Amino acid sequence: CDYTITIKTGCVYLAGTDANVEIILFSLSGVVIRYNNLDNKNHDDFEYCNMDVFHLIGSCLSEYDKICKIIISHDNSGAYAGWYIDWVDVSSSSTDFAHILI
Repeated sequence: CDYTITIKTGCVYLAGTDANVEIILFSLSGVVIRYNNLDNKNHDDFEYCNMDVFHLIGSCLSEYDKICKIIISHDNSGAYAGWYIDWVDVSSSSTDFAHILI
């Protein structure tokens, strides 16, 4: 299934990060979908006030299942590892779940 993950980095001083970012999605039925090292090639992701969009493929959820939790983290690498996330949106064109805005 296709998933779109949109991450908005905040608009505060030193909000961006150069670290490697991972996101884990958890469904009500226990399905876990993990994406390591989110990266858009040739683009400086997760910078001050940026909105980064990732189009990913993962396990499909049943029509009755929903994403109920996410964990987003980074490995603290890079010269500027701190990060301020404004919001995260997860959506899928392959399933019927609505956008999840966190």
